[in-house]
Amino acid sequence: MELLILIGAAGLIGYFFARSRYSKHVDNAAESVSNSSREYAGKTSSWWQRNFGGGRQTEPFEAWVAGSGDSLLPDEFKTWFAGLSENERKDFTHALDGYLKGLGYDLDQLFDDSLANQPALLQSYVEAVVVYSDAFRKAQEASQETESEPETEGEKSPSADGKKPAEKTTSRRRSGSSKSASAA
Repeated sequence: MELLILIGAAGLIGYFFARSRYSKHVDNAAESVSNSSREYAGKTSSWWQRNFGGGRQTEPFEAWVAGSGDSLLPDEFKTWFAGLSENERKDFTHALDGYLKGLGYDLDQLFDDSLANQPALLQSYVEAVVVYSDAFRKAQEASQETESEPETEGEKSPSADGKKPAEKTTSRRRSGSSKSASAA
């Protein structure tokens, strides 16, 4: 019985507390906590996707290139990027993200308009994207050329040079040391 009276009193006090002037502070604090927890959950999710998701950023980067990045990027880059297959775009975007992280940049800042008020930093990001895309393209072309070559110089046939390759012979040291060992 005493327990029921205690629970009833706590409920009555809680009701009057919720209706009093303190309720606004409690509501604001609860809203603040829920907003910050949503924000941290979103940041954690994007961090996880960036590091372990395997290319989640391809779609936002493609949208940025076609959208707000269209006026910032040179036509050569846009033509090259549009000509890539989906897997090549994923590979490029993932590699670009790693390159920008090495520079201390975050690729997500291109998409979330946090650079809109910082035109010098935005230009720096765009230049980094263009420079890296040029290096990526050259490396990709060199890799394709290497794979398409049928033989390397070390594997050429003797008739191509006109010279006969040297033949291996046994070492004199081995033959001399074995004779001296057998003589003793």
